[in-house]
Amino acid sequence: MGKIGFIGDKFSIEVFKSTGADIFPAESIGEAIEIIEGLNLEEYECIYLTEELYDEKTFYRYIKERKITIIPSLKSSEGKGYQIVERLIRKATGVREK
Repeated sequence: MGKIGFIGDKFSIEVFKSTGADIFPAESIGEAIEIIEGLNLEEYECIYLTEELYDEKTFYRYIKERKITIIPSLKSSEGKGYQIVERLIRKATGVREK
């Protein structure tokens, strides 16, 4: 079984260290990109990225390949994670947005 990783602000992801997951603190999209590019993604079942660090143009291919999943952080108020999941469900089920 592969590893699980979390990328986000330290406060939001620190708790996952106790589960044995790899944690990668990042405070900016640039830091998140550097972390992801430095990882061997084949070693990971999934990498969770807090929504404040998500940029659709930068990370969408990883979402599409199911390598990265967007999650809310403790600071979250934007709902990007929900919007991404909703869009993927609509695409998978063929439901069109009105």
